[in-house]
Amino acid sequence: DTLPKKKFLEYADLVLCPSQKTKKDLLNFYPLNEKKIKVVNIGISDINKQKIKNDLIPTFPFILYVGYRGKYKNFKNLITALNINKKILNQFKLICFGGGKFSKEEKNFIHSKNIKLSSIIQLDGDDDKLAALYSSASAFIFPSIYEGQGLPQIEAMSFGCPVICSNHEAVVEATGDSAVLFNPLSAEDIAFKIENTLFSDTILNNLKKKSILRAKKFTMQRCFEETLLAYKEIT
Repeated sequence: DTLPKKKFLEYADLVLCPSQKTKKDLLNFYPLNEKKIKVVNIGISDINKQKIKNDLIPTFPFILYVGYRGKYKNFKNLITALNINKKILNQFKLICFGGGKFSKEEKNFIHSKNIKLSSIIQLDGDDDKLAALYSSASAFIFPSIYEGQGLPQIEAMSFGCPVICSNHEAVVEATGDSAVLFNPLSAEDIAFKIENTLFSDTILNNLKKKSILRAKKFTMQRCFEETLLAYKEIT
């Protein structure tokens, strides 16, 4: 029901959006006074990078996916892409961190694409485990079709992990030119961009350098300061 939302938005003195894309979408659905909308990018939590536990690092080369896998996260198209290009899973495994164990439907879908379940591993764990994965992954894959901003790709970048991601506006707003982009609706393009990146030391090394610098723009401290400033402007 959009009516309560419309009323709340009309009465609000300040509306915070995590990206310019979200602001654009909001104005498309609700004709608000643009002056009361402020864009404040969400900051990433400070996952400890200083004490990576070596015993949590996989002993095989892998690419990483983090979080929920349903609906707009576009996980099935990623699986389809990995079926198109057999070379990727011949040399790398895909680790899916979080998001719950694979459902029967997901297992059947993976099987339908002639991919061995041993090539795609689901793991759960704490921040120590996630830090170990971010720090050792050959690349982080983010195929989402829609985001308000997206945090996993920025977290990965903060570890210098090369990011290969969707060209959705809000995702690109966060990554800038520090990631390799693909059309999330095209499994062929996803497959091409992953292969082209993983098998190029030049591209990987360039992404690692750019990623760390880019991620520094998304600290929680910066998020707090900009949010406080927005509040002060309406008091």
